[in-house]
Amino acid sequence: MQLYNNTPNELYYGIESSTGGDCGTIGAGDTLEMPGYDNQTGVVVKVTATPVPSSFSITIPRTGANTVVTVGMYFE
Repeated sequence: MQLYNNTPNELYYGIESSTGGDCGTIGAGDTLEMPGYDNQTGVVVKVTATPVPSSFSITIPRTGANTVVTVGMYFE
């Protein structure tokens, strides 16, 4: 699984799955490689924009090679 931050701000992320979880930050324009979540079901990715205190979560029903999930965020 790859998480790409296509925003002008740093993002905090949290990942939950049946095998564990991870959290951290993704810099503006950076990509995070998380191959340990490939081919799993029910992966939840939570993203929080900084410095704006807003957040949302996305449940990815099934991950796999060449699966793309696109999320747009708008900052003012």
